[in-house]
Amino acid sequence: MDKLIRFFAIRVLICTPISVWFALSEYLRISYILLLLAFVSDAIYSLSHRESKLIVFQSNTQRQRLLFVCFIGIIVISFVVNSVWHPQPKLMSNFIGTLGIFFLLYFYYSSLVEKYLSVVLCFKYLAVSCVLLIGIIVVDSVLVNFFGIKIHDYFCIGYNGNTDYFSRFIWTSTAAPTEEPGVSAQFLNALLPFALCHFKGRKRALVCLGYAYCLFSLFSTTGIVTFVFIAMVHVFLFSRRSVKLFLLMFTISLAGFVAVSYQANDEFQMYVNQIGIIDKVAFSGKTASDADRSEGMKLAVDNAMEAPLWGMGPGYGKAIRETGYLSTFLGFMGNYGFLGGFLFILFWITFLQKIKKMPDIPEKRALLASFLAVTVAACIGDCLHMFMLWFLLPIINKSYNHSLRRGKLSVA
Repeated sequence: MDKLIRFFAIRVLICTPISVWFALSEYLRISYILLLLAFVSDAIYSLSHRESKLIVFQSNTQRQRLLFVCFIGIIVISFVVNSVWHPQPKLMSNFIGTLGIFFLLYFYYSSLVEKYLSVVLCFKYLAVSCVLLIGIIVVDSVLVNFFGIKIHDYFCIGYNGNTDYFSRFIWTSTAAPTEEPGVSAQFLNALLPFALCHFKGRKRALVCLGYAYCLFSLFSTTGIVTFVFIAMVHVFLFSRRSVKLFLLMFTISLAGFVAVSYQANDEFQMYVNQIGIIDKVAFSGKTASDADRSEGMKLAVDNAMEAPLWGMGPGYGKAIRETGYLSTFLGFMGNYGFLGGFLFILFWITFLQKIKKMPDIPEKRALLASFLAVTVAACIGDCLHMFMLWFLLPIINKSYNHSLRRGKLSVA
């Protein structure tokens, strides 16, 4: 039975970026289905063997557990208060769904990683996941641009989120296996550090080339800005030598951008305007995406001001806006008040503190780069229902504990 549960755990890591393909609903994505299968197998084995216990709070430090339990307590209070004073049709289902996500994607997944996976396996299969995502994006992009074949239509069977193909000026960008091109770019930035840490030589070079192509073909402002931000943080924190690869990848991406833009000749300005980096970063509201995001974030703050202690209730942002608050951290404030949002941010910071305390080795830098990518994604997107928000947390805990015991990590 251990082999079967480990089989499911490994597939969960490999399928990390597949958030829309094969999804039966928003709460039944492929990673969640695999986790449920692992949980059912684990529960059956525990019930049939008295000496085996199903532990779902494993690997969390006392401080992390306390902060997260207090955060859940705020959610319960928010649900009870808003059930009386501010009821909404889906309040109960959103409350149950949120608790289910916390149990499955944080508590049980953390236990699964701690009990059945080593640090070496975690890095290895997240690297494989990165290669899988790059492969999907490349194939999807080539097929839709050169052959007019849209493969995501065959794999979106129950829940497709906002997934679609987006027509650019000279290119069609693909959402691949996620909600939209920006989400695929965020997953790439979060998974790439593990691939660079695991692969060596030509394999690493191929990953870099694939990443550069994907970043350009996805046409995602978020992906580009996040990559530049992470590279700058590494330059600031570590020696210049450690970021040569990042700078090389940025140069390749920039060269590709300039080359294609040059081919557009007189339409160069139109190309630049469409990607709209400055407008989106400044939340100017000049593009549809940043206007929607600015409106959602402002609404989250307004709702938190309206009910600062317990918020407007689980799922309120989605109930009044189709796209929600479009920020995980601000969304927690809007739904559960300033205290709820503050508790989750404190909980989140504990993982950064653990990374900071680890020895200065390549694996620490990989975890930091991935953590920064996920943090940016959570700041400017609603990641609560996405595995992106949760996949890294138990791996940070396990890597930290491993580094304390051994003095260093080895995942090559």
